[in-house]
Amino acid sequence: MLNTIPYAKNDPLWKRVVLKIIRIIVRIYVEIFRGTPMVLQAVFVFFGLPYFTDGQIAFTGMDGLWLASIIVVSVNTGAYMAESVRGGIISIDPGQTEGAKAIGMTHVQTMV
Repeated sequence: MLNTIPYAKNDPLWKRVVLKIIRIIVRIYVEIFRGTPMVLQAVFVFFGLPYFTDGQIAFTGMDGLWLASIIVVSVNTGAYMAESVRGGIISIDPGQTEGAKAIGMTHVQTMV
């Protein structure tokens, strides 16, 4: 949804910069988590995070195993769902968006 916020050339510079940064972050997130296998993500979260954080983040016992698995599945599924929503929004005919603007709908109302 953050990727669909429109901006124009006459918008303030800070708004355009912030939206560009958000779009870059979302794109990197989706590309990384859709482009790597979930097993690799699980190994990195379970073994890599404790290694790179000097043990500050450690998944120990069954509770840690469950927590790591929930984190991995959530982040991975979020990336796939973001791409599905993006594809759905892109597939909408431009005439539908123009029609929503013509009857006075806001951007949020149009996206809903």
